Amino acid sequence: MSLTIEPAHITLNAGETQKFSARLVGAPASTVVAWAVPYSERDVSTVSRDGLFTAKVVGIYRVFAVATSNNKVLKTAVAKVTVVAQYDDPRP
Repeated sequence: MSLTIEPAHITLNAGETQKFSARLVGAPASTVVAWAVPYSERDVSTVSRDGLFTAKVVGIYRVFAVATSNNKVLKTAVAKVTVVAQYDDPRP
């Protein structure tokens, strides 16, 4: 069984969002995928139930996809998100 996240690495401006998707191969039919960010990062980043990530502060974050079946974790995958300050182009 394999679980991957797309995109696996991404750079965003602070305040932007990114929709992640999970690809699960070879899992039992009862398998569900949940999204999470580490507890220590929850004040500065969030991920919705459908994989929409939002970062509020510059930093490096992790987004987890967790495949479970019958209350057992079968597989996890991690994506890396680098959040940079929003760039304002001074040109007219």
